[in-house]
Amino acid sequence: MSKFTAGPWQVHGSHVYGPDPERELVAQAHGNGDGSWTAVGGSRMVSNRNLIAAAPELYEALIDLVGCTTDKTLKAARAALAKADGAQ
Repeated sequence: MSKFTAGPWQVHGSHVYGPDPERELVAQAHGNGDGSWTAVGGSRMVSNRNLIAAAPELYEALIDLVGCTTDKTLKAARAALAKADGAQ
Protein backbone atom coordinates (compact mmCIF):
# COMPACT_ATOMS: atom_id res chain seq x y z
CA MET A 1 0.00 0.00 0.00
CA SER A 2 1.20 3.48 -0.78
CA LYS A 3 2.03 5.91 1.96
CA PHE A 4 -0.29 8.69 0.80
CA THR A 5 -3.15 9.99 2.94
CA ALA A 6 -6.10 7.62 2.76
CA GLY A 7 -9.18 8.86 0.91
CA PRO A 8 -11.68 10.02 0.26
CA TRP A 9 -10.24 13.50 0.10
CA GLN A 10 -12.44 16.52 0.70
CA VAL A 11 -12.39 19.94 -0.96
CA HIS A 12 -12.99 23.31 0.62
CA GLY A 13 -12.18 26.38 -1.44
CA SER A 14 -8.71 25.93 -2.86
CA HIS A 15 -7.73 23.33 -0.23
CA VAL A 16 -7.84 19.55 -0.40
CA TYR A 17 -8.08 17.75 2.95
CA GLY A 18 -7.87 14.15 4.04
CA PRO A 19 -10.96 12.47 5.47
CA ASP A 20 -12.54 13.79 8.66
CA PRO A 21 -11.89 14.02 11.56
CA GLU A 22 -8.20 14.66 10.87
CA ARG A 23 -8.74 17.45 8.31
CA GLU A 24 -5.14 16.91 7.24
CA LEU A 25 -4.22 19.39 4.51
CA VAL A 26 -3.18 17.36 1.48
CA ALA A 27 -2.81 20.15 -1.07
CA GLN A 28 -3.73 23.67 -2.02
CA ALA A 29 -4.55 24.21 -5.67
CA HIS A 30 -3.60 27.38 -7.50
CA GLY A 31 -5.17 28.78 -10.63
CA ASN A 32 -4.24 31.47 -13.08
CA GLY A 33 -2.80 33.77 -10.44
CA ASP A 34 -5.74 36.17 -10.73
CA GLY A 35 -7.12 35.39 -7.26
CA SER A 36 -10.39 34.07 -8.68
CA TRP A 37 -10.37 30.72 -6.86
CA THR A 38 -14.05 31.14 -5.98
CA ALA A 39 -15.10 31.26 -9.63
CA VAL A 40 -17.52 28.51 -10.59
CA GLY A 41 -16.55 26.34 -13.55
CA GLY A 42 -13.80 27.03 -16.04
CA SER A 43 -11.32 27.95 -13.33
CA ARG A 44 -8.01 26.15 -13.63
CA MET A 45 -7.79 26.04 -9.83
CA VAL A 46 -11.17 24.30 -9.54
CA SER A 47 -10.15 21.72 -12.15
CA ASN A 48 -6.78 21.13 -10.46
CA ARG A 49 -8.41 20.85 -7.03
CA ASN A 50 -10.97 18.33 -8.28
CA LEU A 51 -8.31 16.19 -9.92
CA ILE A 52 -6.19 16.20 -6.76
CA ALA A 53 -9.21 15.30 -4.60
CA ALA A 54 -10.04 12.35 -6.88
CA ALA A 55 -6.50 10.91 -6.61
CA PRO A 56 -7.26 8.16 -4.04
CA GLU A 57 -10.27 6.90 -6.02
CA LEU A 58 -8.35 7.09 -9.31
CA TYR A 59 -5.47 5.16 -7.77
CA GLU A 60 -7.71 2.39 -6.41
CA ALA A 61 -9.72 2.16 -9.66
CA LEU A 62 -6.53 1.81 -11.69
CA ILE A 63 -5.21 -0.91 -9.40
CA ASP A 64 -8.46 -2.83 -9.92
CA LEU A 65 -8.43 -2.12 -13.65
CA VAL A 66 -4.92 -3.51 -14.01
CA GLY A 67 -5.94 -6.62 -12.05
CA CYS A 68 -8.98 -7.43 -14.13
CA THR A 69 -11.56 -5.42 -15.96
CA THR A 70 -15.08 -6.08 -14.70
CA ASP A 71 -18.31 -4.07 -14.70
CA LYS A 72 -17.61 -3.15 -11.06
CA THR A 73 -14.13 -1.91 -11.96
CA LEU A 74 -15.41 0.13 -14.90
CA LYS A 75 -18.09 1.68 -12.66
CA ALA A 76 -15.45 2.66 -10.08
CA ALA A 77 -13.21 4.12 -12.78
CA ARG A 78 -16.10 6.14 -14.23
CA ALA A 79 -17.03 7.43 -10.76
CA ALA A 80 -13.44 8.49 -10.06
CA LEU A 81 -13.21 10.27 -13.41
CA ALA A 82 -16.53 12.03 -12.74
CA LYS A 83 -15.19 13.25 -9.38
CA ALA A 84 -12.04 14.53 -11.06
CA ASP A 85 -14.24 16.39 -13.56
CA GLY A 86 -16.12 18.06 -10.69
CA ALA A 87 -19.28 15.95 -10.59
CA GLN A 88 -19.99 15.00 -7.01
